[in-house]
Amino acid sequence: MRRFLSREKTKADLAKYLADAVLKKNANSPKLVITSASGHTRSNCTLQFEENNHEEANTLMICLAAAESQRCPGARMVFFTPDTDVLVLAIAHL
Repeated sequence: MRRFLSREKTKADLAKYLADAVLKKNANSPKLVITSASGHTRSNCTLQFEENNHEEANTLMICLAAAESQRCPGARMVFFTPDTDVLVLAIAHL
């Protein structure tokens, strides 16, 4: 398992697979679900995103969360990310 996750391509493939699975599972959900993996940010609704790199995806997550928090005060948001930059930005925005 250690060797399996030590390869960057394997981690990228796993992240893409999980993002696809989350979107598929939430295809008809009333909740807005946004995933970002391998330069692709996608959602379970009609939102369209351009290709982005890792840093742009981090910023995009925070910007979308900020916009939604203003549109729906008191809405519950959940971030799943191994990236501490995203968590620090989310907490700072809160």
